[in-house]
Amino acid sequence: MRSKCKVRVHLLSVILMLILAALSPRYFPALLASVTIHELGHFIVARARRIDMRELQLGIFGASLYPSELLFSYADEILLCAGGPALNFATAALAVHLLHFEPSSLFVMSSVSLGSLNLLPVSGFDGGRIALAALSIMLPERVARVIVRLLSFLVLFVLWCLSLYLILRRCASLSLFVFCLSVFAKIFLSERA
Repeated sequence: MRSKCKVRVHLLSVILMLILAALSPRYFPALLASVTIHELGHFIVARARRIDMRELQLGIFGASLYPSELLFSYADEILLCAGGPALNFATAALAVHLLHFEPSSLFVMSSVSLGSLNLLPVSGFDGGRIALAALSIMLPERVARVIVRLLSFLVLFVLWCLSLYLILRRCASLSLFVFCLSVFAKIFLSERA
């Protein structure tokens, strides 16, 4: 029997969404549509694989889905994590080819960006979970976790260095700098506290 998926919204995520809507009223609908499509992709795969979802949490670092049981396979984990980015890419392609959106339109750009960002092999992202599941098939899970932590550190470090370069050379990309620092703090500093 399928259980109902509860939705939990953190206050800070509501405040962040209101600030984004006020500061970027043109960009906000495209971003909200892309995020909704992304989560719908996860739900579609969960339904197809008969994985019950217990909760959807909307927090300051994005949305997180939690299954009712942790007894599904690594293959299910990979498919479930790939569902969100796959639907982002598919809807962006459909928008360009069937609806004749410009590739540079806000919806297409936000969908492709969200799908690409989520595929980075960083802990907590879909790509990090995919990497962990794929590595766990071949290696002990403890070793796979160490490798994913190392990958997370390396990817965030490269993005952070890129953001510093862009800040110093182009006076741009402060948002990438802040993003890298916040994700790094969430992954590497929160568990030490």
